[in-house]
Amino acid sequence: MKKAALQKDPRQKQSEDSLLVMLDLFSTLIGDEKRDETDSRIHQETLLEEYLEPLSNFLLAALKENEAASFYVLCGEFLREYLSLEKLLQGRHDYKNWP
Repeated sequence: MKKAALQKDPRQKQSEDSLLVMLDLFSTLIGDEKRDETDSRIHQETLLEEYLEPLSNFLLAALKENEAASFYVLCGEFLREYLSLEKLLQGRHDYKNWP
């Protein structure tokens, strides 16, 4: 967050390494890219590859070990696939021209 010159909202109770906070940060970086913030894509790639992907893989593996968490396994798989799509789009899509 510091490298991207972003700060967590002080009203936010979760820590900076919370999945929700990281996904919110990722969304903010995508919005910054639409406004032509030049370093946004670099920060997106770092956040995605160094934090979000490993965390989502760990989370999904933990959910699969719990038989009572079948619904959440689907949520974890959705998140993993969403992040895979974002990774693919980073190299092949121009967000500035997206409707």
